[in-house]
Amino acid sequence: MKKIQVIIVLLVLGMISVASAQEVKKDSIGVDARGPISFYINNPLGMVAKFRGKLECRFKRNHALLFCITNYYGAYTPGIQTYFEYRKYYGKVNKTESFFYGKSGVGRTKVPYEEALDGYGNYQTNVKVGKYALIGAGIGQSISLGKSQAFYLQFTEGLKCSPVFSGEVYEGDGLKGLFYIAGPGAFIDLGINLGIRF
Repeated sequence: MKKIQVIIVLLVLGMISVASAQEVKKDSIGVDARGPISFYINNPLGMVAKFRGKLECRFKRNHALLFCITNYYGAYTPGIQTYFEYRKYYGKVNKTESFFYGKSGVGRTKVPYEEALDGYGNYQTNVKVGKYALIGAGIGQSISLGKSQAFYLQFTEGLKCSPVFSGEVYEGDGLKGLFYIAGPGAFIDLGINLGIRF
């Protein structure tokens, strides 16, 4: 796990250095922005069950590469998910910019279960780990806020496939398929994010 964390940190630092080395003009980015680096978090209502952070690096004209990590801590879908996303920005009307996106990554869930009594008459709660891949695509809109346009609201709408390749994923107690309906592996990929450009 430590090797994966080191690789992720190196990839993020590499993305930042590549974007910083590029001389990106405001008109090549699309919406008047301060620079090629953006950071997003998921909407505050979604933080009841998860926290998502995205780092976006824009390069060339209207192209972007994002790294995302999501921590699901809700009662029904605990786990972590990471993925890379490519975006192609294609249209701007006033303060709204549209894009296509494609993403690919992996995730891990924790499946809680109780074992038999231990030597002291207590139940022990353990977890089983399930691993899955994800691939998805869709469209989105980015709406700049305020005069500086450094802050923005972003919407994404798409489809996603999340096949399990190891162990089992937690599908919810009493509601079979929760992982694929409203959890990390949800087939319908909807998102609302708040962001800031640097």
